[in-house]
Amino acid sequence: MKKSILNIFLIILCFFFLIVRISFAQQNEKAGKSEVSKEPLELLNADFSELRMEKDNVMVNLIGNVHFRQGDLDLRSSRAVWYRTAGQVVFIDSVRIEDSTQVLTADRVTYSKNSGKAVADGHVILVSKKEEAQIRGDHGEYDRLKKFVSFTGSPSLVIRPDQGDSTITVTAVSMEYFPDERKGFAKGNVQITKANMTATCDEATWLNKENEIILTGEPEAEKGNDKLTGDTMTIVMQDEKVSRIDVEGDARASHVEVVDSLFQIKRESSLSSKNMSFFLQDEKLSEVIASGNATSIYYPQTKKESQKTAGAEKNEASGDSINLFMSDEKIGKVLIKGGAMGVYVFPPENAKDTTATEDSIRYSADLIDYTVRENLINLLGNGTLQYGQVSLAAGKIVYQTQEEILVAEGVKTKVDDSTVVEGSPVLNDGNDKLLGERMSYDLRSKRGKVKMGVTDIQQGIYRGELLRKITDNV
Repeated sequence: MKKSILNIFLIILCFFFLIVRISFAQQNEKAGKSEVSKEPLELLNADFSELRMEKDNVMVNLIGNVHFRQGDLDLRSSRAVWYRTAGQVVFIDSVRIEDSTQVLTADRVTYSKNSGKAVADGHVILVSKKEEAQIRGDHGEYDRLKKFVSFTGSPSLVIRPDQGDSTITVTAVSMEYFPDERKGFAKGNVQITKANMTATCDEATWLNKENEIILTGEPEAEKGNDKLTGDTMTIVMQDEKVSRIDVEGDARASHVEVVDSLFQIKRESSLSSKNMSFFLQDEKLSEVIASGNATSIYYPQTKKESQKTAGAEKNEASGDSINLFMSDEKIGKVLIKGGAMGVYVFPPENAKDTTATEDSIRYSADLIDYTVRENLINLLGNGTLQYGQVSLAAGKIVYQTQEEILVAEGVKTKVDDSTVVEGSPVLNDGNDKLLGERMSYDLRSKRGKVKMGVTDIQQGIYRGELLRKITDNV
């Protein structure tokens, strides 16, 4: 789930890099701004020309294969009106403006020689020669003096067109870029797609100085059955790679598993919190931190689970924060801190029995450490566990979810240069109470062992090095 969401953010990153690179406002133009107006605008060809004198201007009507050049900029169209005094040309029909890095085509372009400003209308297409990308829209503007590039009229950015699943498409109501501020925007119904991956938001902002990309306005990223939502999503870059992704406000990551497509049986695993951060190394997810009323719902894969039923073991846990540590791009460990608690639910043994009820184990601790691959839940510090009429309290409790075995013991600490055991385990089973140094309990067989134990059974007290409960009666 986390890897798919990361791929979506990499697409968003690619979009912002390309819209900057394929815009007319290249960084090196800043130094050459004053040179633009000095370069002559030369008319190289026109099949027919008509000179007209107006009060404050000399106007030339040009028809057929119109061709201008200014420096390395090549400008062509079917017709044009050249306002020579004002230094402005209106190119009409089949307009094509090209330099070494990009090509602009449109139905109509108004170009100012002195300012280098171009306004394009009708079927506007800006193609990058180097980046395999193009922007389409109804209206586009470039102002070299004000350092501003914009596209309106439902523009779309297409990266690597005609390459199937590798093609990336970005659509919005408008796209803008400010080179001096090194800031870019895509505004209004922003949608970024690649094959079956989609990201949407109201506005996307790229801040080059801060190395950040910010998605606001109900941002949502989705790939197949994976989804990430929040109020704001921020992508942080380092050395041109994604180093962190922050989701602020009602952050939620989810994965839907289709158990039975015929009967449309689905399970949704999720992680939700006030804020969520994804940390990456070499653009591979290494850690996730969910903070602020964090809750995790997870369906472990078990040997006995039937894929043909809706019944499945489920682990739901919550705390002030939840940390996920990744190994080989899969969740390896989960740490839950601050008011940590959870419930592990077992489905009925007979899934066809509609009257059967689920079994569940409720647990809490100062810190919960869940090792996914080993199916171990460690309750550290003031650990408690409740299963039916059985309750267990200890400084440390380990629950093996596959084998359904509990192990509890106290925690050794240093007090005045001596070692003491705190939180020795206490097991209550109905009217029976057991105390000891170390306990183990099998939830399936309801058998347990107590080392250095004391038990109070039906008003009688028994002591021994090892107490063993065999059945409910013995």
